[in-house]
Amino acid sequence: MNMTTFAFRNLWRNKRRSLTTMAAIVCGFAAISLFGGYIADTYNSLQVQAVSGERLGHLSIFKQGMLDEGKLKPKEYLFSETEMTLLKDTVKAYPGVKVVTPGLPISGIFNADNASSIFIGDGVVAEDLGILRGALEEGYGGQIEQHNHQGIAIAADMSRMLN
Repeated sequence: MNMTTFAFRNLWRNKRRSLTTMAAIVCGFAAISLFGGYIADTYNSLQVQAVSGERLGHLSIFKQGMLDEGKLKPKEYLFSETEMTLLKDTVKAYPGVKVVTPGLPISGIFNADNASSIFIGDGVVAEDLGILRGALEEGYGGQIEQHNHQGIAIAADMSRMLN
């Protein structure tokens, strides 16, 4: 008698135990597969939020030293108009690039009626916001007029605080 035949005969000798073991294996596999799908969906959602929701895009380019000294001396690490044009042309040359746009993070303190609060914001090009937001464009809060070169969108709570 070969080993394979012996193994199958042994499996069916105690059918209840074999079926219970198989059911446990199937349930475990199903649970791990569902959890893997949940993790993949969570990771995908975080990726979409970072790229579109936070308007970070897929690639950020800045001058060397920006991360170390940029908060203390921000003007030294801004790109000149010539550098910005060169960067845009270089990056746009790659296939699949939809938009190349500058951004400037800002933060500060505002004071209104003897109450102070901090704020965090982003300087953006209004025409490029729709492309950066992608699928998150609909109902995304404050909107900046695309043809106005100067504007601001303020959160509802901050607007109330500022009257």
